[in-house]
Amino acid sequence: MIIKKIKYTFLVLAMLSTGSAEEGMWLLNQLHTLDLESKGLEIPVDEVYNTDQPSISDAIVWLGGCSSSFISPDGLLITNHHCAYSAVMRASTPENNYLRDGFTALNRTEEIEAPGARAYILLETRDVTDEILTAAQGIKDIVKRDRAVDLKMEAIKLEIEAGREDYSARIRAMYNGLSYFLYIYQRFDDVRLVVVPPSSIGKYGGDIDNWMWPRHTGDFAVYRVYSASDGSGADFSPENVPYKPKSWLKISAGDLNEGDFTFIMGFPGKTYRYRTSSSVGYNLNYLYPSSIKKLKEMIDLIGVTVAGSPTGKLKAKSTLASLNNVMKKYQGLVDGMNRTDFLESKIGGEKDFMEFVSSKRKFRKKYGHILGDIENLYQNNSINRKQNAVFNRFRWVYSGTLISTSKKIYDIARELEKSPAERQTGYTEADNKDTYKRFKYSYYSYFEPTDRALFKLTLLKAKELAGDQTIRALDQIINNPDRTIDEYLDHLYGETRMNDPEFAESLQGMTVQELMDLNDPFINLQAALYDGFETKRLVDKKFDSETGDLCKLYIEAMIDWQNENIYPDANSTLRFTYGYVNGYSPRDAINYTPFTTFTGMIDKYTGEDPFDFSEKLGKLHQTGNLGRWADPDLDDVPSCFLHECDITGGNSGSAVMNSRGELIGLAFDGNYEAMTGDWEYDLEIQRTISVDIRYVMFLVEKYAGAGYLLDEMEITD
Repeated sequence: MIIKKIKYTFLVLAMLSTGSAEEGMWLLNQLHTLDLESKGLEIPVDEVYNTDQPSISDAIVWLGGCSSSFISPDGLLITNHHCAYSAVMRASTPENNYLRDGFTALNRTEEIEAPGARAYILLETRDVTDEILTAAQGIKDIVKRDRAVDLKMEAIKLEIEAGREDYSARIRAMYNGLSYFLYIYQRFDDVRLVVVPPSSIGKYGGDIDNWMWPRHTGDFAVYRVYSASDGSGADFSPENVPYKPKSWLKISAGDLNEGDFTFIMGFPGKTYRYRTSSSVGYNLNYLYPSSIKKLKEMIDLIGVTVAGSPTGKLKAKSTLASLNNVMKKYQGLVDGMNRTDFLESKIGGEKDFMEFVSSKRKFRKKYGHILGDIENLYQNNSINRKQNAVFNRFRWVYSGTLISTSKKIYDIARELEKSPAERQTGYTEADNKDTYKRFKYSYYSYFEPTDRALFKLTLLKAKELAGDQTIRALDQIINNPDRTIDEYLDHLYGETRMNDPEFAESLQGMTVQELMDLNDPFINLQAALYDGFETKRLVDKKFDSETGDLCKLYIEAMIDWQNENIYPDANSTLRFTYGYVNGYSPRDAINYTPFTTFTGMIDKYTGEDPFDFSEKLGKLHQTGNLGRWADPDLDDVPSCFLHECDITGGNSGSAVMNSRGELIGLAFDGNYEAMTGDWEYDLEIQRTISVDIRYVMFLVEKYAGAGYLLDEMEITD
């Protein structure tokens, strides 16, 4: 069994590509199969990725949800403005509002902490497929087999991280578990703000322009990474020194034209390109529409609760930006799937697949049941859908900071009382310590009127449940004849100490009984809900294990059927994608050219958010003081450009490079018409939107007045 799985892994990585040249979020060990020199790359592939000496890939840094890159030997790190948004919000006050006004350090002593920001530098990648699959060998029960895999992955992680608090080991399954790769990172918690444009530049166009073209957004931010004097990662300290990366990117001030070769390296988050029509139908007909409705309710509710409060508005900025971004993406997915009849197309493709399966007896026996079995699992999983939707509101920010924080605290205590054989993975001593360490960052967004309103909304949704969908633990809250929901909330928020981040951190190491002895109403609520959450977790785990096992078999079948090189779905690991500068035509008689300009930004000015900017920026345009950053063909500073690279969420901030490996831009968005790109790549319509590095450098030098930073960069013409 193990030999067979490894054979498929080798087959996937070794075949020559026969698919569309521009499609693909490729693993770096697949680059030699892409014949990149013939596609336009002017440097050897070994300069892009090399395990024996420094290469471009060593300059690419993960931010835990976004991508970034080193641009100087002294640790300057560049990413998107929206990737730095939460850190900038945390560093701001109503009096010193860096989101509104921007921030510029005119020397290193003026650089300030970017609260909560982290930089992960990839040190090593290993194929650990054999180790992982051996741990699961001979286990027939799918859930128990997955448990053995999880335990083995955690054991490898613990071995790597032992004695190194700045190391982070992550193992990712490729092709739904046909192979496994270990990624070893060094983590740096001292990340400082250097240059951040005001939101009127970094978020120009706001939610109106989000996912749209033409775009004129200066979506960039400059950090500096600091380390301890020995080069290790450390918490923020005045004693730390700028980190010395082993590789950094050259910046191109040269010309860029339609048809030019580009490539991107970054950490795309998640794609679903090997999912079946059952998954498409679930997302299109239920998950996306219900999520859009939920997000819209939350956005409206937050807006009401912060109205009239400068503090509330500032605290809500990051949350609202994230909610609006996700909502518009989901709406784009629904619109795109409906416009292209994506579900019907997927079903048609599966009919072709089944014809292949039926062509040979061995294929019928091995693969013939896959699609039907997956559909049955999705049908069975829909039974508790309404109840699950309410349980899911207790996560992230859906019900507020205090609910999510108290849940993590109680869950940690419960897991630590389990035996090692029963305990969930992800609750090691280091994991728990880090969870408590980072609680304080969630409190930067805490505003009690908003927190209370969000949780009340969750309780009202729970009150709508009926029959076996009801959540028993909430019954005495939502259906209590002696106390209204508002009166319960008065008690909850009036009696708790969970609104104090120092109190939350002080609970580290407490047993369940010690937590209960505190008699805090939020902790008490989590105790009452725990059994329901645990039942849901086990059901979800069984569904994930069973569908995952079938999807793994489905990918094996796809390899047999298509006989071509395929890349694994995105999973926040370092990937490579390439393509050419090119516009597109979304509809009849509409043709988008691939460049926008500084002048185009000025032309959008209305004087009202989100199409407003400072007088200083307007004067720069009036005087024509563009420096070396104007494009010779456009006779203007290019602001953004389109190209054919294949990206998704998580790629934000990714370095965009030219054929010589020089930095020409930062990827920050996709186009609305191609939102289904997470599910299927379409070269005709799918484009990456990137901010031009010449616009970034123009803003750093001419607007921010931080031209001194250019002296530590390597800039080519």
